[in-house]
Amino acid sequence: MGISVSELMRRAVLNFNATSEQIKAAGIVERLRAPKAPDPLDLALKSVAAKAAAREAREAAAQATRNASRTTARAQDPGIADDKLADNSETGLDADAPLSGRERS
Repeated sequence: MGISVSELMRRAVLNFNATSEQIKAAGIVERLRAPKAPDPLDLALKSVAAKAAAREAREAAAQATRNASRTTARAQDPGIADDKLADNSETGLDADAPLSGRERS
């Protein structure tokens, strides 16, 4: 049809002797319904949140794997010491390591 909502509203208002405030309101309603451009900040925040969620999932999976291997090791050799099972030197994980990968000052 090619006629916008505001134009239809404007014509309807004119036909019923409405005020200019009602015509302005119709224009505002149409602008509010118009599609908005993506917000760059919103996109950046969603990207950071997705990366953080992925990192947390990897860390949780690694922790679950370590816990499972400790449980399996205890089941196979009940005499094994907990300090040998808790050694994270092979994984390279450090609970106090900074998230940025840089050394702390």
